[in-house]
Amino acid sequence: MIIRLIHGIHSPEGNNNMSAFAPHLAAAMPGVKVELFQYGFMGFWQARWRNAGVARQLAGLHKRQRTTEAEIWVTHSNGAVIAFLAVEEYGAMPDMIINFNPALDRNLTALVPRVEVIHSDNDRWVNLSQWLPFHLWGDQGKVGYKGDSGNTINHNASKIGGKMAYDDHMGAFHPSRISAWAYFAANRIDETLGG
Repeated sequence: MIIRLIHGIHSPEGNNNMSAFAPHLAAAMPGVKVELFQYGFMGFWQARWRNAGVARQLAGLHKRQRTTEAEIWVTHSNGAVIAFLAVEEYGAMPDMIINFNPALDRNLTALVPRVEVIHSDNDRWVNLSQWLPFHLWGDQGKVGYKGDSGNTINHNASKIGGKMAYDDHMGAFHPSRISAWAYFAANRIDETLGG
């Protein structure tokens, strides 16, 4: 099994939320290959023009390295848009996608066997992004997936309780809860794929 982690915008290469998440997920899933898919720093406005090219690169990597082993993508924020485009525009087909606070329109989901969305009630950044015209960005990271596809499950992090609960855009990656969210993701992968 391979897990690719896809970061959001404003993430310097090698120093972002997904690079912090990687060792926790690797500890939660011994023997699984956890890899960072990094596309470097991307500013707010660059996403409109660069996302398609980054998605094409991700889909190409997926197709070149595709084997019989399961492949899961774990994204944060704009990473969900890149994963969506890689599937819908460039033909990639991972077995599962887990989106943390996706900056994706609430009615969009990649048509793969399973998508899980972790959202939080006060994710201000994705809430603002829904107002950008002619853009895939939206408030899914705040409200969850609201479309009709049966392949997508929502998890509201604001209502989970305990130390895993959070309300903001980056909450899952706070040092006090990053390990718990890695084990949560590992559990969801195991339950879905029987890994």
